[in-house]
Amino acid sequence: MPAFGRPFNQRAFQEAWKRIAYQCGLTLFEDFNCRTAAIRYLDNIGSGDGFGSEQELRDQMRAKNGVVELAATSSRFSAAPTGSFGFIAPQFLGMALVTQSPDLALERAPPTTNAYEVHKLADGSGLLVGFIAPDLTPQVTPANRPHHIRIALYSNPSEKIRHIAAVPLVKLMVDRMPVRLDPKKADSPVVLDMDLQGTANRKSVPGTQ
Repeated sequence: MPAFGRPFNQRAFQEAWKRIAYQCGLTLFEDFNCRTAAIRYLDNIGSGDGFGSEQELRDQMRAKNGVVELAATSSRFSAAPTGSFGFIAPQFLGMALVTQSPDLALERAPPTTNAYEVHKLADGSGLLVGFIAPDLTPQVTPANRPHHIRIALYSNPSEKIRHIAAVPLVKLMVDRMPVRLDPKKADSPVVLDMDLQGTANRKSVPGTQ
């Protein structure tokens, strides 16, 4: 049974069942409002709005953007095939963005647990994937995005930072390196503060449109 036009996901629906039943104080969805709430919860899972595990959210974003993992072990963004995704370590991403480098060195597998994910879309453009606070979600949506917004993009989700987002690389302005949330741990999740502009700021990448 589709939920608001989305394919049915048995595991996701079972999770919705448990959560909404708990909230409603029911063991069965005999109440129409609770059934509706569960379906809306499932719909949110499909939209990547902070529901599901980190892997599920990443898989949903990849499906939405139409990308698959790199075939090669490593590749420059300019040489990567369209419709693919790779990873980049935080320090290398920070250096590239701060210096406005026109290209990024991507790896098929995450080089670190706090690596950022990069998508190369069918049109050759790039998106940087990370996690943001719930209040920023409407503002990073293209239709609602203001001309200029300051955002903090986290490499991994947490209890409070659980909404996945993909922002255009060419519209990012970065003036500082990523910062580890736990300075004592080399593999700690990191946060990158940046300006998301309304128009492109970075140099175009060779081989892209």
